[in-house]
Amino acid sequence: MLPQQPTAPAIETIPSPVQRPVSLGAIEFDREVPPCGHFALFHGGQDIWVGLAFAGRTITVWADDRSIHVTMEGYLLKTFASRTLLEDLARIRDKFSGRPAGPPPAAPRCPATEAARRCRQRRRRA
Repeated sequence: MLPQQPTAPAIETIPSPVQRPVSLGAIEFDREVPPCGHFALFHGGQDIWVGLAFAGRTITVWADDRSIHVTMEGYLLKTFASRTLLEDLARIRDKFSGRPAGPPPAAPRCPATEAARRCRQRRRRA
């Protein structure tokens, strides 16, 4: 019988915590709605469809890595899920001269959005 050789004690490796990038926080920027009624946040990125009824008007876009809110004159037009990454938010901030934003808007819906909805319904019937 062979003598047992001492084995080295098992060394437990503790996984390092996953490093999440530091959030930029929310950004906000103003943008004039183009004649087509929509624009992309960045090339190949998420499109924002506001609608033809708002062409030529200035909107405010509030964005973070979870949601995007579109407001005009203090009224909330749209809210939808953000598909942007933190790196994308930095690009958006630089492209549109974004500024740090406060809390997400919680304003009532804009009466003009109801008018735009009725306009769309009339076009579908025609």
